[in-house]
Amino acid sequence: MSRISSLLDYSFNATFKCWKPLVVYVSVFTASAFSGFLHLLSPVLSLLISYLGVQLAVYFGRPLVQNPPPEELYRFIGESNSLKVFTEGASTTWGIILGSTVISVLLSALSGAVVLASGIVPMVEDGVKPEELVLRGFFVFLAVSLLWSFYFYGYFLAFGAALSREGFGGSFAAFVTSYLPSNYLKTLSFGYFKVVTVATVILTVTTFMALVFAVSVVLSPASAVLFYFSSVLFGAFAAAAYSLTTRSEVTSA
Repeated sequence: MSRISSLLDYSFNATFKCWKPLVVYVSVFTASAFSGFLHLLSPVLSLLISYLGVQLAVYFGRPLVQNPPPEELYRFIGESNSLKVFTEGASTTWGIILGSTVISVLLSALSGAVVLASGIVPMVEDGVKPEELVLRGFFVFLAVSLLWSFYFYGYFLAFGAALSREGFGGSFAAFVTSYLPSNYLKTLSFGYFKVVTVATVILTVTTFMALVFAVSVVLSPASAVLFYFSSVLFGAFAAAAYSLTTRSEVTSA
């Protein structure tokens, strides 16, 4: 658990000791919350916030790919500023966004194909027995869920692989090719599974809390802090998960 603790400590320090980028992010997030009644401005700010979330994960995750000593990491945090945080590695960020979009579209198409191939649509139109429809629907739901579980479980590997590449093309190719069977098999280790499981639990809790706070405009700054921390945390864990797959001692993580 020492590795997990060090990742949490790094994420906490990257969030609160490098506080100026946090202030910028909170300001944009709060502006988005207060501009909800402006139908033209709000979508733009929402897209900007989504982009900044990926950029945060990229910026703070990249140093962890090579598993540097703690002193180097904390020096990196100390030397960071708002301009660096939100601009360095931007091409990698766009490569990840495009790669994620491509894989999501392919999975959506495949999910639609599974639904059509199952024959459940004609069953609904023909008015078959409810129990038969429920049983067929359950297996279709299970198949589609497995498809998307495959995507989300490998997302840490894909994101981390993209972090290890420079430029738009390199990060895009690294992200997409991480889902090839030869690369995806690297996720079948206890070390990777442990990192992904712990990260998923923590991110689920922090994201849920952020969504609860986001309901109230007054509490939107607290929600922004949690979303910011979640982005930094995800970048750190994605880099760590990827680094485990590139080392021979993955099972001892």
